[in-house]
Amino acid sequence: MLFLQGCAWSKTDKALWGIYTTSLVIETMQTREILRNDEYEELNPIIKDMSPDEAMLTIALAYAGMYLFIDKILPEYRTEIIMFLGIISIACVTNNFSIGVRF
Repeated sequence: MLFLQGCAWSKTDKALWGIYTTSLVIETMQTREILRNDEYEELNPIIKDMSPDEAMLTIALAYAGMYLFIDKILPEYRTEIIMFLGIISIACVTNNFSIGVRF
């Protein structure tokens, strides 16, 4: 991850952030498909009534905000927060995949 080069994050944190980023990209593409297709229902109450483009922007802003939050505000819990985010994202991807959502 280019933007993590030279930062004070451990190798573990960088690897976990990479895993989280990858799963979030997949989840974001699945969300776009869900919002475009009446066959599926978006369960996230924050983005469920948004257009696909609005949802993509919201997710991108939340991602950037979370990076700043764990980097600047709670760095002592960085590993735990990234692990939690990754687990949640992977669970969403898995659930979406199980109901037939592709991207």
